[in-house]
Amino acid sequence: MIRSLHFRNFKSFYDAEIKLEPLTIVIGSNASGKSNALDGLRILSESSTGTDLAVVLDGYRGKESSGVRGGSKSCPRFGSDTFTLGATVDSGEEGRSLYYELSVTVGDRIYVQAESLSEIVQTRRGNSQKRMLYQTVSDNQSPGDITVEYNNQKRGPNPQFQCLKFQSVLSQVASRLPKKTAAETRIHEMADKVMEQLQSVLFLDPIPHEMRDYVPHTSVELSPSAWNMSAALDKLMQEDPAHKVRVVNFLRQLPDQEITDVGVVRTPLGDVMLRVQERAGRDTYWIDARGLSDGTLRSLAIVTALLSEQPGSLVVIEEVDNGVHPSRARAILSLLGELCGERDIHLLVTTHNPALLNAVTGEEAVGVVVCYRDRTEGDSRFVPLVNLDAYFRIAAHERIGDAMESGEITRAVLGEDTQVNREALEWLRSL
Repeated sequence: MIRSLHFRNFKSFYDAEIKLEPLTIVIGSNASGKSNALDGLRILSESSTGTDLAVVLDGYRGKESSGVRGGSKSCPRFGSDTFTLGATVDSGEEGRSLYYELSVTVGDRIYVQAESLSEIVQTRRGNSQKRMLYQTVSDNQSPGDITVEYNNQKRGPNPQFQCLKFQSVLSQVASRLPKKTAAETRIHEMADKVMEQLQSVLFLDPIPHEMRDYVPHTSVELSPSAWNMSAALDKLMQEDPAHKVRVVNFLRQLPDQEITDVGVVRTPLGDVMLRVQERAGRDTYWIDARGLSDGTLRSLAIVTALLSEQPGSLVVIEEVDNGVHPSRARAILSLLGELCGERDIHLLVTTHNPALLNAVTGEEAVGVVVCYRDRTEGDSRFVPLVNLDAYFRIAAHERIGDAMESGEITRAVLGEDTQVNREALEWLRSL
């Protein structure tokens, strides 16, 4: 699992970290930095594949990659040409985690300024120790290469190897670092773990009109736009009938009509299109994807992602409740929480919807993170809602969504006074 993300000198961030829960809900006003954080995660994910950094940031014509919003020039914070992104991930060993950090310089060429992978070990006293696995050497004289030193767990100078500076070192460890000793083998294994977790991130952005058509039944790996949801969901339901029951039960909570079944229409060539069966009085009839609402299709895409992604994956969704009626917010949150827990998947979402936040329970509130701009410095920052000094005052006064809509959360983040129900506050403190 990816446990936290670190942004330094990146877009609107000066130095900020966000810790991820099984269900992380990021809230904040427009231009607070929510989308910038997702851009940073996307850069980490795509650069781990070995894609040229210039392509990751700027994309290139005729290909699917379109780069990040604003391109490479928008990535470093004003007045700088370098930005740094970091991620803490599980190592798979108890008491140990991995910290990966990538610094990129944007100029005439886009290249790795610095990069490192370290192991974080928790001691019996509760402290943590950081041990370098590899790190770049401050030597950028070569026009195309960068020098990397690695910990061989022996006395004396660390051995070195060379990497291309226009790709992440992480993606080159397998081909550039020897694998002869136990220390070298471990670095390979840890680098593989980081790459696996970064590459498994699914940035889900369901586009309903792309889901309203037949798709090849063999296209079963859900795409970010969910254009092939019909095939992916069909495969899931064939593999496990319980998935079909889960989908039907979920759909019944969305429209006013009663959903009684879900399936696909098949063509002689093997293409499929999703369809659902509705009940109207005593009659039932089938509606294919072309007749389903945008909100229903988006919701189905989210369910399909959580049912199909591998355990340990991270699914990222902006405006997770887009197109869903406010009265169905609790149903959405319940399903998301259940599937994340059952399948060991983490979910990172953003929302502006007060109705969704009003449906957040006390346990789910741990994953609510406020993204905001500091009024003095102007940079973006994160603060977990439950860490606010005024959290109990907010909880005593109103629900999370109402507090966001009324400005209570914004005032609490900025340290401004809020009016509270004193008796309710004292009752909460006594619990």
